Amino acid sequence: MTKRRSLSDVVNQELTDPTPAAEPEATTAEQSEAEPEPTAKQPTAKKSKPKPQAKTTPHYLTLVRKETRLKEEQFDELSKLSRQLNRQRKSTGGKRSHAEGNRITENTLIRVAIDLLLSQSDKLEGITEEELRESLLFTP
Repeated sequence: MTKRRSLSDVVNQELTDPTPAAEPEATTAEQSEAEPEPTAKQPTAKKSKPKPQAKTTPHYLTLVRKETRLKEEQFDELSKLSRQLNRQRKSTGGKRSHAEGNRITENTLIRVAIDLLLSQSDKLEGITEEELRESLLFTP
């Protein structure tokens, strides 16, 4: 029975494991004696070099997975906000085209909120969630 793998594991493996090159067949001493090596360089057909395809890792695979528990209201508001922001991008085109950036998800907004929290970490005070929240929202 094979172990089920997640899509991210498969993609990571394909991006990190180079495709094995075909190994040349081993020649034995008898074969090398029977076939003399060519002395003159024979003309070969010019091969066009294939354009290198950059294997870029999808953005979500560059992130560390961390599960969190949200209040239902928080998740609902995050979902509404992400949909609203994506609609704005599509309708107005924004400063950049829709194709240039990643889709805005609830996780995107959570990462932005974490960045904001960390930038204000010197203002954090308290030992409860409520005290921590108040220390950021109501600065004297």
